Amino acid sequence: MIRVLACVLLVLMVLASPRNLAGVSAVAQDRDAAWTAEMEKGKDQLRRRQYEDALKSFKRANEMRDKKCGVCFGWIAETYLNLEAYKNVLDSAEKTIQFADGDQQLLMRAYNHQGVALQVLAEKKDQKKLQGAETAFRQGLAIEGAPALLHYNLGVTLLQLNRDADGIAALNSPAATNWGSRFMPSLRSWGLTSVNSL
Repeated sequence: MIRVLACVLLVLMVLASPRNLAGVSAVAQDRDAAWTAEMEKGKDQLRRRQYEDALKSFKRANEMRDKKCGVCFGWIAETYLNLEAYKNVLDSAEKTIQFADGDQQLLMRAYNHQGVALQVLAEKKDQKKLQGAETAFRQGLAIEGAPALLHYNLGVTLLQLNRDADGIAALNSPAATNWGSRFMPSLRSWGLTSVNSL
């Protein structure tokens, strides 16, 4: 019995030796470096509007993380948004939320992606999708430090829902006013001269 325990202990000591642990650590570092390189490659392709290639890079990076990478799904959603593949945006945003692991910035982006996709799919008349967009934007706004973009998108969605008073209030929030003033051409297409004139 003592011999068996001694053999088991010896095997465990060999496996836990610094040389073996260093090998495991090196493999993990190589995987992290490969993942980082694939993500950076995808971001670069996205910036250069090579959307299909970016999508492939983000999906490869996601596979390196056993298809459970919230960051990867966030960039996949962003790429699909640029491709105007809104149903795919919804799927990717859901997976981003599922695998966000408490990353608040990632969650805010995912809720914004979800809301924008629903808003576009609603085509200004599908009330159920617009309400879904409102919910997504509000979930994003519930997170501390939510960007002004969420206020602005919520205001536009509320106007599309014919809830003008709520939409005006959201658009007149300080965050939305500062952010929305950069987008006056789109507001003018609605027949508005400024966010504050609503």
